[in-house]
Amino acid sequence: MTVSRRMGFLAGGCVVAAVACGVALAAVTLPFTGDGNRIAGCYSSGGALKVRTPAEPVCPKGYAPLEWGVTGPQGAQGPQGAQGAQGPAGQPGPAGSGHAYFAENARRLTVETQGTEELVGLSELPAGTYMAWFTVYINDGFEDLEGGNTNFVRCVLAASGADVADAMSVMDEESAGSFDRGALSGVAVATLPANGTLIVRCGKRLGDPPLAHGRIAALRVGGLN
Repeated sequence: MTVSRRMGFLAGGCVVAAVACGVALAAVTLPFTGDGNRIAGCYSSGGALKVRTPAEPVCPKGYAPLEWGVTGPQGAQGPQGAQGAQGPAGQPGPAGSGHAYFAENARRLTVETQGTEELVGLSELPAGTYMAWFTVYINDGFEDLEGGNTNFVRCVLAASGADVADAMSVMDEESAGSFDRGALSGVAVATLPANGTLIVRCGKRLGDPPLAHGRIAALRVGGLN
């Protein structure tokens, strides 16, 4: 083959490519069927292809009509991919407002004068603001007044170590002579850090150790007005 014949073949290939490119461009930009989804064209037995237009809506002699979609049909669903790695565990959220806590305990009070000992409490509370109530019942009494001295049971409520409420039940020489089924109570609002505590501590002044039955309740609140 001579050089001139090679050049002729190359030129012919370029023409074919240009025609093909023109057909593709026309197919994309000039659908004729009007519904926007199908393209109307014509093809010959030799493989030639042309697009029908409003100016040439009918295939010329030697061509057969052909239509194809702008968007092809949806393919079959592919296989499911491998499961991904598990993400890190989340941290537990804070306890919501409205969560209540309760505890009760009974013991004989042995600490005298101004001292106190733990009677009942709540520990490891989440951080937040709490409304706390406590009640202490004296279930039997002590009668030794020692010459007119005043007896009492005193209880304090401590929030993470700081006293926030104080209550006292008093018996003097003119009373019935004992703390028979007496009661004392207190209420307080406290803001606690994480792992906070609410502890009721009680002590008696004189006489035999009385039996004290204590209860405490706390409600975590969103805020107070």
